[in-house]
Amino acid sequence: MPSIATVKRKFGDDFIQAYIEGWVVNIREFINVGKKMTDEQTRETAILIVDEYYNMNLADINLIFKNAKLGKYGKYYDRLDGQIILSWFEQHFSERCKLAAEESIREAENYKDDPFQRTSTSVKMNEFIKKSTTREVYNDFNRQGK
Repeated sequence: MPSIATVKRKFGDDFIQAYIEGWVVNIREFINVGKKMTDEQTRETAILIVDEYYNMNLADINLIFKNAKLGKYGKYYDRLDGQIILSWFEQHFSERCKLAAEESIREAENYKDDPFQRTSTSVKMNEFIKKSTTREVYNDFNRQGK
């Protein structure tokens, strides 16, 4: 799924802002609270989302609003406003970053017992780099081709 920034570049500010405003209107209609957002608050919330969370993709946006409808971000206590919606985005972003970090750590642990060193400080790597800068590599290549 494309990121907010990608959609903004391809289709413009108005398109991505309208997309997010559509979600905000949808959620304010879905949640039955006494203090609903005005159209101006909805517009400003969409602008802040585009500015602050441009790296999120459309799937993230859809998931955030779906999770809000399911009550995964807590109760609304008769109030829905931009701060509440932005807190959903912050919570989702934090969870996403935490999961990405955990996945990166798990992936790195897969290489922990790897018999091959995978850094440039490896003796074999240093020998290769040293050798590749000499004519010996060129000569080896030519010998193998004959």
